[in-house]
Amino acid sequence: MCSTTIDEIDNKRDLSFTIMKALAVIFLVAAHAGGPAWLTSMSYLLGMPVLFICAGFFFRTDTLEVPKTFLWNKFIRVYNPFWAWSVSFLVLHNLFAWIGLLPEQYYDWQEFFQNLWSITFNMSGYDPVMCGTFWFFRTLFIAGIVFYGLFYAIPKISRWSEPQAVASCIFCLCMGLTLWQLWGGLSVTGVAQGGYREFVALLLMSLGFLYRHYQNRLPSKWLMGIAGLVVLVVFAIFSPSAMMPFADVPSFLSLLVGAIGAFLLLRTVSLVIVEKMGFVAKGLEYIGDRMLYVLAFHLLAFKLVSIIKVLCYGLPWGTVGRYVIVAPGENDVFFLIYIVVGVALPLLVVRGWQMMDMHYNLTWYNCLKYAGKGLLISLLFMWRLIKRIGIAFWRSVKGFFSDMKDFIKASNPKDE
Repeated sequence: MCSTTIDEIDNKRDLSFTIMKALAVIFLVAAHAGGPAWLTSMSYLLGMPVLFICAGFFFRTDTLEVPKTFLWNKFIRVYNPFWAWSVSFLVLHNLFAWIGLLPEQYYDWQEFFQNLWSITFNMSGYDPVMCGTFWFFRTLFIAGIVFYGLFYAIPKISRWSEPQAVASCIFCLCMGLTLWQLWGGLSVTGVAQGGYREFVALLLMSLGFLYRHYQNRLPSKWLMGIAGLVVLVVFAIFSPSAMMPFADVPSFLSLLVGAIGAFLLLRTVSLVIVEKMGFVAKGLEYIGDRMLYVLAFHLLAFKLVSIIKVLCYGLPWGTVGRYVIVAPGENDVFFLIYIVVGVALPLLVVRGWQMMDMHYNLTWYNCLKYAGKGLLISLLFMWRLIKRIGIAFWRSVKGFFSDMKDFIKASNPKDE
């Protein structure tokens, strides 16, 4: 039986789930790295779906008593980083396009402000190349609020009040709505891409919540892990699927069942790592605590590997910006480099920023102050450089005219 109890989860941190999040985000990076087909298919199930199941696992019913706190935490932890990072990429879009990291599609002012509006009010409009995984933030934000709202409303309008019954009700309701959408064309107005991903997220969150309450009644972790591995391999090979914006019924069901298998497998692996592999557990804990940075910036980190690959193979520079990764060739092991850099580089940058923060206290105010000082110093340097160039130019012109005057005077026939 699994040794982790609900009371332990409520009262202290469960390191195994931090490791699960780390493994899930590593597989998320692997899904985009252009590896072998079997690895990519498995990684799509081991990545995003597992993260949504974990989100449901950690949903606490005691937050129903403080809705303002819950909503504020969602805003700070999900919407705020989404908005800040999306707008940062939006501001840098034309620069990235100019240096070749993106296709040469420059935004004019109208496009810029339209995307800014979509980012702010619809959580869409972000750069599809650099921010291709940012739909995760919107889906987690919307699904989290809807999950909370349903958990609050269902006991008030029905006879179901037990948390397990409410979660089961949410699962059945969302299953019906998802099938209605896939069969009947239901679209959630105002939600990008009609809300399919949000419905799937709600289903996965319901499963995570139910697993939390019934985990001690399940068979041993080894049996669950083996069953999860079998389910994952079967569905990854014979019916591959992912959390795409649109799907049909078979791919949706494959995603749901395959995600359950992926979760059970990673759950077993994470428990084993916590118990047996202290050094590995510490490393994965570090990644799990910072997994949002890897999720948000691994596609940008891929560009470094793409540049190296373009230089190694003598490919056109435009290949770097045109694709998420440079297309793999025969026996190409660059996908391993993509995975390592995609995980490590965002963490190194974050670590560097934290070390600078320790020395310089990088608050928003101080960053603006340092940026202002840097701009002032740059302008002063440019002014001195222009001044020196101007003085040198004036002296050259003055010397030229002086030499011409002496030459004309020396060649004057009256002097002879």
